[in-house]
Amino acid sequence: RGKTFYGLTPRRAIIVSEIFNRQVKSVDLASLGEISVTERRDHSGTISLGAPSGMNAWAAGVMGPSWPGSAKYLPPMFEMLEDVKAVYEKIRAARGK
Repeated sequence: RGKTFYGLTPRRAIIVSEIFNRQVKSVDLASLGEISVTERRDHSGTISLGAPSGMNAWAAGVMGPSWPGSAKYLPPMFEMLEDVKAVYEKIRAARGK
């Protein structure tokens, strides 16, 4: 996660990963359906930007993004955020505009 960067604009959520090569994912907040938040006791957590898709979505959701090949069935995520609730509220505010 040291080479993954998250951005939030008034209209888009952006994820930039530079693990093997540079990959940019951009999610339109206006057309975004489901948003889910997983918060830990220390207030850190993950925000999922959409719902899992495809025939193997359930299995990918159970096994998580670290299971080989499962990430393609999972929605884009802001992972391991320090103050997940604050970021979630920013996304909700941006969607409301």
